[in-house]
Amino acid sequence: MYDHRDSHNRMRAKATLKRLLARAEVRAASVDAVDAINSKYLAFLGETLPPGAFFKRTCGVHIYSAPEGGFHADFELEGMPVGFPMVFGTPAGMPLPSVEEAEEWAVNELANVIALEQAGKGTASVTPSRARFQVDEVIMSIRREFIESVMREGYYTEDLAGSIIDKFRQEMGGRLTVDGCRRLSPLGTELLNQAMVSMLLAGSPYYPRRWPRAR
Repeated sequence: MYDHRDSHNRMRAKATLKRLLARAEVRAASVDAVDAINSKYLAFLGETLPPGAFFKRTCGVHIYSAPEGGFHADFELEGMPVGFPMVFGTPAGMPLPSVEEAEEWAVNELANVIALEQAGKGTASVTPSRARFQVDEVIMSIRREFIESVMREGYYTEDLAGSIIDKFRQEMGGRLTVDGCRRLSPLGTELLNQAMVSMLLAGSPYYPRRWPRAR
C-alpha cells in the first residue's frame, strides 16, 4: 500500500501541489461558482470542510499508481481534528487511466476550491461539523457529536470494525445499500455507525480502505 506518511512521498506531494497550483489558479478564473459547487469531489466533502478551509489545510497532492492499474490522486490535509481523515481523493475503485489524467483531476478540484473562495463561498468555519464515510457506493454523514461520543465511550479495533461492516454488507447481498441501511433496526444502525467511526479514527473515510493508518 502506498504510504502517504513516508517522508519522500510527502516531499514529492508538496512539490506536486506547488506545480499544480499554478495551473489551478489560471483555470479558476474561468470556473463558474455554480459549477464548482456541483463538483463531485466537493460534494463528497460536504459539511466536513468548507472550501476555504480545505484549501488552507491542503499540504500536498499525492499522485501514485493503483494496485489494480491506473493512478490515484489524493489531497493531504494538515491540522484535521481527531476523528477526521487527513487524506481525501479518488475512490478505491475509480483510479484514473494515466498520471496526466490524475493531475488534471487534481487541478480541476483545486480550481473549483479557488473559484469558490474567490466568490466568497469558502469562508465558513474551519471546524468540521460532520464527517463523511463511504461503504461501497453508500455515503453516510456522521455528526461530530456522535464521533466524540464514540471516542469517549470506546471504539472498535480496525479489524473488528471491518468485520462488523462486512457482516452488514453480506446481509445486504455483498454490498451496502441505501435500502438495506433504511431497514436496519435502531441497534443495527448504531452498531454500523460505531464501526464506521472506528474506521474514521483509524484514518480512513472509505471501506474497503486504501488510506494510511492513523498513528
